[in-house]
Amino acid sequence: MTKVIFVCLGNVCRSPMAEFMFKKKLQEAGLESSFLVSSAGLDFSVNGMKMDPRAEAVLKEHEVNFTPHQARIFTLADYAANDYILAMETYNLILLKRRFSSRSLPKAKRLFDYSSSPHDILDPMVTKDFKTAYDEIDRGLDEFLKQFKK
Repeated sequence: MTKVIFVCLGNVCRSPMAEFMFKKKLQEAGLESSFLVSSAGLDFSVNGMKMDPRAEAVLKEHEVNFTPHQARIFTLADYAANDYILAMETYNLILLKRRFSSRSLPKAKRLFDYSSSPHDILDPMVTKDFKTAYDEIDRGLDEFLKQFKK
């Protein structure tokens, strides 16, 4: 079983969106039994908070099912347990490296590092643009999933 965890700053927008969107894509591809998918964040100040209602709204708009979600903190156990740690932006990778006092965390990459155009997915809490965040995550997930469909 391939284990994937999505990581963003708070685990209230991008990473839970990616988690639920990826689960939908896996189901559509008939691959859901081959993956264990989760999400986590890096900001202790939002630990335990619910997913942002604007993130929920964009998921509903695209008919992505989700369950009640509470933000949780990414741990060293998460790093050990997962095959892929997919961050939403470079800053998330920097925080991971600082948290775990490491120059290299080979399993941790940005979602778009699996595409032909590596880049960050901007935080919709800052941009206020949840639609663009959804679209970017959707494209990134398609690129990441290609490697498993071959």
